Amino acid sequence: MDKELHRKVQLKQMEMMDAIHNVCIANNLRYYIIAGSCLGAVRHGGFIPWDIDIDVAMPREDYDKFFDVYAKELPDNLSIHTYKTEKVFAKSHGLVCLIGSKLLTEADLYDGNIPRFGIFIDVMPLDKCSSNPKEQKRHKRDYLFVKKLRKYKLSRIYKENGIASRIVKHLLRIVLSPISVSTINKWQDKIMKRYASLDNCEYWCQMASKYKYEKQLMEMNIYGTPTLIQFEDRMYYAPEKTDAYLKKLYGDYMSLPSKDVQEKMYNYFAVAEWQE
Repeated sequence: MDKELHRKVQLKQMEMMDAIHNVCIANNLRYYIIAGSCLGAVRHGGFIPWDIDIDVAMPREDYDKFFDVYAKELPDNLSIHTYKTEKVFAKSHGLVCLIGSKLLTEADLYDGNIPRFGIFIDVMPLDKCSSNPKEQKRHKRDYLFVKKLRKYKLSRIYKENGIASRIVKHLLRIVLSPISVSTINKWQDKIMKRYASLDNCEYWCQMASKYKYEKQLMEMNIYGTPTLIQFEDRMYYAPEKTDAYLKKLYGDYMSLPSKDVQEKMYNYFAVAEWQE
């Protein structure tokens, strides 16, 4: 994707984020920009230049209210997608998407087995976790098992996959055909919410992320009170202790990736289309 189009997608995502921000403010819902969005705000004053991504997390209570009640207040050009709205859904968190848009990788063009919903913003739940290391280990194990089950169920075929890999993936689709993706997603959601009723909880984990459970398991006070942070020419809410949050997730978060990695990220998406 050329860099001019890349930037236009970023600007469109900020318009979408403005709508999410406004709904949350109007309904007293807590949210935080997280992961690369928080990193970009701190390190670049907005988007990481080579990234197309806005990631949002909400405490589970606010997350459920957002998708079950308040998302209807979003503008008419935005839609929501979760495992509750789709029969086949490849994520363990919700999406806010731009209706009528396309945002596709080369893999999407080659194998359309996993539905895509256009230009999107990830909205992820922050779930309570046990402070007991043994319980944390079991929680991680159970979550990853179901996540892998869904991955095998969908078994994406890539252009570079050899014959043996293609055969295995087709077989996995057949073997797992009696289990619906919806059933797997409900199972995973139940695991994520295992400790929802835990009193005096000290930890949240954002399990829907690509990062490991151990990195996402954080003391609640790191997120703390949602705190406004500069993002381009906007102000969005971020974790209260951004330095502690980013160090836990990235370590030396001010170091830049190599030029090769930057270029690879610029070209991660192959197609971006929408109507104004």
